[in-house]
Amino acid sequence: MMRVASVAARSCGLLRASVTGDNLGQVARQTLENLARAKDAAELPMPRPLLTYDKHETVAWPSGW
Repeated sequence: MMRVASVAARSCGLLRASVTGDNLGQVARQTLENLARAKDAAELPMPRPLLTYDKHETVAWPSGW
């Protein structure tokens, strides 16, 4: 998926990062190892602003805007 995002970013020419909503350990695929692999596949910087939030914090976050 990160490779596809990188191709889309290149074709657009304006994107400077690929921001994700990953939560560490929220689901089985979001392990440190898998997150590192996704980062390695990405060509753009990959900020993960929600990485340390739990599910309740992630859901509540937009309502605090």
